[in-house]
Formats: sequence, structure tokens, C-alpha cells
Amino acid sequence: MHLSDSRFATLRAMALAVCVGATVAACGPAGLDGAGDTITSSSGGGNGSINGGSSGGSSVSYTVGGSISGVSGSGLILANNSGDDLAITGNGGFTFSNSVASGAAYAVTIKSQPSNPSQICTVMDGAGTVSTVNVNSVTVSCTTNFYTVGVTVSGLSGSGLVLQTNGSNNVAVTSGGNYTLATLESGSNYTITVMTQPTSPSQTCTIANDTGMLTNANVTGIAVSCSNNNFTIGGSVTGLSGNGLVLQTNGANNFPVAASGSYVFATLPSGTAYNVTVLSQPANPAQTCVVTNGTGTVTNANTASLAVSCTGGGNTVGGTVSNLTGSGLVLQDNGGDNLPVSASGAFTFATRLPNGAAYAVTVKTQPSGPAQYCSVTNGTGTMATANITNVTVTCRTDGRYAFVSDFNSSTVAAFTIDFLTGSLALVNTTPSDQNPNAIAVTPNGEFVYTANSGAADVSIFAVNAATGALSAAGTAATGAGSVPSAIAVDPSGNFVLVTDSAGGTLLVFQINPVSGALTQVPGSPFGTPYSPAGHPSSVVVDPLDRFSYLTDQFAPAVVGFTFNATSGDLTPLASSPFAAGNNPEGASIDPSGRFVYVANETDGNVSGWTVDSGTGALTAIAGSPFAAGFTAGANAGVTAIDPTGQFLYVTDWVNSQIVAFTINQATGALGSIAGTPFGAGGGAFPLAIDPSGQFLYVGNNFDGTVSMYTVNPNTGALTAVPGSPRIYGGTSPTGIAIE
Repeated sequence: MHLSDSRFATLRAMALAVCVGATVAACGPAGLDGAGDTITSSSGGGNGSINGGSSGGSSVSYTVGGSISGVSGSGLILANNSGDDLAITGNGGFTFSNSVASGAAYAVTIKSQPSNPSQICTVMDGAGTVSTVNVNSVTVSCTTNFYTVGVTVSGLSGSGLVLQTNGSNNVAVTSGGNYTLATLESGSNYTITVMTQPTSPSQTCTIANDTGMLTNANVTGIAVSCSNNNFTIGGSVTGLSGNGLVLQTNGANNFPVAASGSYVFATLPSGTAYNVTVLSQPANPAQTCVVTNGTGTVTNANTASLAVSCTGGGNTVGGTVSNLTGSGLVLQDNGGDNLPVSASGAFTFATRLPNGAAYAVTVKTQPSGPAQYCSVTNGTGTMATANITNVTVTCRTDGRYAFVSDFNSSTVAAFTIDFLTGSLALVNTTPSDQNPNAIAVTPNGEFVYTANSGAADVSIFAVNAATGALSAAGTAATGAGSVPSAIAVDPSGNFVLVTDSAGGTLLVFQINPVSGALTQVPGSPFGTPYSPAGHPSSVVVDPLDRFSYLTDQFAPAVVGFTFNATSGDLTPLASSPFAAGNNPEGASIDPSGRFVYVANETDGNVSGWTVDSGTGALTAIAGSPFAAGFTAGANAGVTAIDPTGQFLYVTDWVNSQIVAFTINQATGALGSIAGTPFGAGGGAFPLAIDPSGQFLYVGNNFDGTVSMYTVNPNTGALTAVPGSPRIYGGTSPTGIAIE
């Protein structure tokens, strides 16, 4: 019987189904033409296939494989039966490329473990005997290795050192040696830091090789080195006036001290004991210096509590402080011996100075709360054989507000004064009655008054104490046809005096202390020897409220009165009037009330008189009138004297400048100040000095500005304030008053 090709194929397949693993000859049927063939399993299951061989019987073989999990490194290699290497690149299934015969053994092993990171992989169900199916039950599990991070600590002597790994894993370190700080997976980055530095003694620990990555081994090369911190040993030396003082620290570190002050004597490591002693005492003059708080142990900070007090030898420097109302005044001698002063009275510097030594007392810190300016007189000299007791420190309250009357715009501008620089800042501008010709402010700063030549009255303004702003508070008539030309407030603050240049008289008003309103006193207006044809142009009252003086341009003369500070009544001086130069304009009286000065407008000079303290009579000062500093064609305008009575200033409105003089404190004679005249704006006319004597202000009548200056307290020289002159909105300033 002959089988078709398809039938033969069917029978052959059936034979394969039952003869897997056996030879064809054993299984039959004959005629399959399979002599020498082997049967191999297919890749997908238990059915084998026959592979022809050139000789011998047929065999069946199967694949070996399984699954891998947890691998993250590279380099994992598996082996089967010590061969057939298989490189693994990731998790999942794997199958060796070579098959294993049914009935033969298989053994899956790790030939190479992963690295980067380092891992350990283990095999489960990795050995057995191949049966009649593919082996896919081998399991390989990988885990990452852990390694330690360790340090070596050296130099540690303090307590409290705490190290961290990656911002945590705090490890307290108590002594030098080796420490394991953390255990981390291979491939982890690490950073070792100092969380807390040691104390007692204070130390600073630094770390070398503090960062890196764990690979295939423990890290042990990290070095932590600790060293003691250094701190200074210091303090103050007081009372030293001799030469040759030498201090020692711990028997060495010689430290010469030349003067009283604060010093650093030595620098030592924390934990070090110290002992500061006197190696040699000062001489010339001989003194004894004693150290207190000189022993101890350096801890965790600089020491500045040592005190070296020197006594004996030399003489003291001192004097008197007057009018001190602020706090924070500090005086200084020779640029180093500081002395805080809290109240008026006597003071003495602690440091004694030897015979022949120079001394120079200055103000180191000016008072504040309230702000004051203190100046020194008799502050320099040479030590003799006795204590110096005649240094005088006079304190004056700073001006807070400046007020400027403007003739053409009929306004009054209010400014604040920067007590550090003298610069003016505009607060507000308030209308006045027509053509204010002069301005005055009460001593308590509550009210401002202007003499209005175009309105025959006086404008009254209230001052906001907090801001300096002005507000209108009424007017006071000076009489029909009058021309108010000058104005002044007496030192008590109870009366306002106003000149009438049309009637040749002087009016006196009493001030209502609550409202500022004005009421003429009985007898006002008061006549002069030149009424009604006279032309009074300025008026002043002496600081003790005893006498009043006015200038009459037409006479020309100075007219004097006794002034009743209770009633405001004026009585002409028996010796009045007093001859002056041509067109006497601006009068001023020094703070002591001893000297009166008048600017002679047409003559371009200044007349000066001494004041008889009993009668008020004026006697011309030797050398008067004084013309030094005035240039050709000068027109002297207004005078002002600084609060110390040392300097006199006069405006020259034609030449737009300020002429400055020194005042001889004994005679009243005027001397020229170096640098005079000082430039001002166009038409410099009204002039005022603030109560502290630091700043001077000039109204420039042609420019509508105010020039600002600082006053040198020693020489009287003027220096323009940055930003000068100040524009304020007016056109023709005629008066300046400072509160």
C-alpha cells in the first residue's frame, strides 16, 4: 500500500507525539526514514522535535531559564553548568542560549556580581535535572550592598562635638579616635558636616574628604581635625599720666601702655589660664597701677573685663559745665580720656598729666533729648604744678525752627532745622498782612510776630510745637499812618516792641500767654528825642530785661530806655541819645549785656559801645567804628552776635556778603576773622544765628533765597551748608527769627 505525502506527514507527527526522547528505531513504524535522528523540545513547550544525526540514536533537549528581580547595577553574568555565560542587563525573564538534554543536570550560578552600585545576587531553584519540559523556574534575586562611612577624629579636647551625615544621622563625639557615622547603600552620595562645634574649651573642627560616593567598600579616609579657638584678653587702663607702664600676660607677652584707654593685652587659646600683671610701673610722674580681674581662664569669648587703675603723679584737668539739659554729653581730653557728663556742675578727668604736658578738652559727643550744642572755652593749655579747673563747657539748645518774613509776597515761611547739618526744610508758608518788614519769635517758641509796614499792624502766628508749622492767630494795629519797621520780643517773652518809622516812636505790646494776642501797654507809643520826624529802624532789649535801645536813621543816633519787665513801661535814659554813624540800621547786644553794636549803613562800618550795668549809658569802645573786612561801597545792614558772645556778623547787602568779627571779651573791640568777608546771595540783608551757635542764616533780598552756614566754634569762620542757598518760594526776605 502506498501512502500519500500528506498521510505520511500525519503519521510522522503522531509518531513524534509518542516518541519524544526515544529513537525512531525503537518507536517505529518502520519506513519513517529517521535512522540516527534525535528529538528536541521546541522552545515553547514539551513537544520535542527530531534533529537528524549522522549516526547513533536520537535524543531530546530543553532550554534552561527563569526570572531576575532587584538588579540595579551593571555587570551581572549568569552561568549554567559552569559555562554558557549569560550577561544580564535588567530585571525580567532570562533563557540560556544552549539547551540541556532531557535527563541531564543543570546548575545555574552567579559568575559575576553587579557593580555601580555593588550588589549581591542569589539563585533559587538553580540546580536540577532536565525532564521533558523547558526549565523556567530559576529565580535570581539581587540586593544592593551596604557600606559604612567612618571618620578619624584628632585634636578633640572640648565637649559637645556632633557630626552629621547628609544632614542627619547625628553622632556625638566625645574624644579622638575612629567613629562610624552611617551605613549607606552602595552608590549613595555622602556629605559629612559638623552640626555642633566643641566647647569648654571652644574648638573649631574641620573635615577633609568630607564628600564622596560609596562604591564597593567601606569609607574610612575621612579626617576630622579639631583645634582650639583663640580669644583676646583685654580691658581698660585709667588714670595713667606717667610713662613706662608695661603689662605682662602669663609672665610674657610684654605690652607697653602709653595712655589711658581700652586695650587688648594678649591672644590665647580657649581653655588657657591667664594672669595679667604689671611688669613695670610708670614714671614721670611716678604712679602705681593695679590690675583687677586679672586672672581667669579663656572660655568661649573675648575677655574685656580687666581693669588697670593708675593713681598718683601729675595733676588733673577739669572745669565746669553749665546749662546742660540734654543727655549723652561726653567730654574728651587729648583725644582719648573720655568723661561722660550727666548734669551741669564741676567735672574732672580721671587721667592725671605730668608737669609740662599739653591738654586739649573737646566735646566728643553732643547731648540729645533735647538736642544741645556744647562748646568749650579755656580748653587747651600746658600743665603746671596745680590742677586745671578753669575749663568752661557751655551748652545751648539747638534751634528747631526758622521763620522768614517776605516783604513782596506778604508771607511768612516756616522751616525745620537739621540739628546735624543746619540745612533748612520748608514746613509751610502762611500769608501775613501787607509787606512784613521784620519778624520775631517768643523765647518759648509758641508765637511769631511780623511788623507789617504796608498794613500798619502786627501779624500774630501760632507755632505748632511738633512740626513748626505756622497758623494765623490775628493782628494788632499800630495806629493809623504808622509804618512798623522793626520788632523785638523781650527776654521774658511778655512784651513785643515795635518801631514806627513814620511817627518816630516805639510801641510796646503785652503778650497774652495763651492766645498770643497783643495789647498796648499804658504810655505806648513812647516818643524819642526825634519824634515825630525821626526814623527808628531797629530795636533790641538787653538779656537781663533792663534796657532797650533803638537806632534812628535820620538822627543819626542810638536812643536808650530803661525797660520795666513787669509793666513794659519805657523811660528815656538821662544820657541818651548816643551818636552813631550815618544811617544806623541793625542793632545787637551781646549775650552778657555788656556791649551794643550798630551797623552804619551808609558808612559801611560798625559802631560799638560798652553798657553801664547800672544806668544803661553807652560809652564808645576804643577803635569804634570798625571797618575791617568791609569792601568799597559797602552798605552795612543787620548785625548778629553768636550765643557765646565771641563773634559778630554784619550783612553788606550791596556787595552780597557777610563781614565777620571777633569780639574782645574784655573790651568789646572788634577784630577781623580770617576769611572775611564771606559770600552770600544777592542783596544779603536779614541775619540770624541759631541758639546753639552752630548755624547762621542770611536772607538774600534780591534772590528770594536763604543762605545757610556752619560756624566754626573756635574761629567764627563760615562754611556754606550743602544745598545753600535754599529757595523757599518768596521773593524778598526781610527778617529771620529762630525758635
